[in-house]
Amino acid sequence: MRNKIWVYDPHRQKRTISENMRSQVRFACDQFVENYLRPNFVHPFNPKNKKTMQCVDIQWKWYRHFIHFKAIYRDLRPDVTREIYDYPIARLEYMNDDLFCLAYFRYTGEWWNVTHGRGDSLKKCLESIRKLPHFEIL
Repeated sequence: MRNKIWVYDPHRQKRTISENMRSQVRFACDQFVENYLRPNFVHPFNPKNKKTMQCVDIQWKWYRHFIHFKAIYRDLRPDVTREIYDYPIARLEYMNDDLFCLAYFRYTGEWWNVTHGRGDSLKKCLESIRKLPHFEIL
């Protein structure tokens, strides 16, 4: 018979986000997408380019207590299954007052945490997305 022990896991807590915090995060993420991600990674669509995929937009959205950043790609190569698809860039998990855990999407299809423990501030997480090579957009 196995002996089981109880271990505290902060990731399994039910988290509620206040409207004030939600509006602050909404403003910061909108600014980050508009001022950094779109100008640096989204280029005008070229319909003559049928050799590579092209990033046509970058969006973010809330899902429960997670914030997901994703890139929208358009691909005109003849052997693709879908012409337009999205690919995850980063995920911020809300921990508590202005603390987030940052993760990137690996090629294996799973999220990998960059920040551990209690998390980092939203400003520091967005700066990490800007600087770390894990969040490079093609």
